[in-house]
Amino acid sequence: MIAIAAVLFVATTPVLPSAWAPTPLPTSSICQSICPGCDSLTCKCDTGCWPGQGFNSTSDHTCDCFAQLGFCKSGEKPKFTPGKKCPSCWPSENKACMCVAAIGFCEAPAKPITKGRCDTICPGCDTVPCKCPAKACWPGKNWAQTSDHECDCFAQLGFCKSGEKPVYTQGQICPSCWDPANKACNCVAAIGFCGK
Repeated sequence: MIAIAAVLFVATTPVLPSAWAPTPLPTSSICQSICPGCDSLTCKCDTGCWPGQGFNSTSDHTCDCFAQLGFCKSGEKPKFTPGKKCPSCWPSENKACMCVAAIGFCEAPAKPITKGRCDTICPGCDTVPCKCPAKACWPGKNWAQTSDHECDCFAQLGFCKSGEKPVYTQGQICPSCWDPANKACNCVAAIGFCGK
């Protein structure tokens, strides 16, 4: 009788959920090998790049929260919310992912960009060729050794002919041609590499 009562008690006792614990922010990442010593948003990393095509298509998600968040204000601490991967802000003293602000991805984006580094390097470059500031250059030494691969396809392709549209083929990173209406990478035709 006591055994039956014990079984009934166990069966009717509610199972309490285990205490929620936030996933801590990383204290190290591949930044330390990609761009050693990078401890500010403006550090120089001309040849390093993050694996993949973007944060939705990368083998390393260590710095996803860094890419999504702003820095915590002075005296503010990150607040973690159950069910959310990232906290409310990134503590500025945590330098683990700083290189993310200074580098691009190692592969060209899945679709050609419409805004990018050219907007900063050579604003207003809407023709090929165009005139860029005297010191304007693309990071790195060449397309294989650069921190920014967003214009790889522009560098490899010719412009689409009149009436032609870019065709994407499964398994290929770049389309068949570059849409001349897309001016995002025009500066590439007018500048060299910073590391030459």
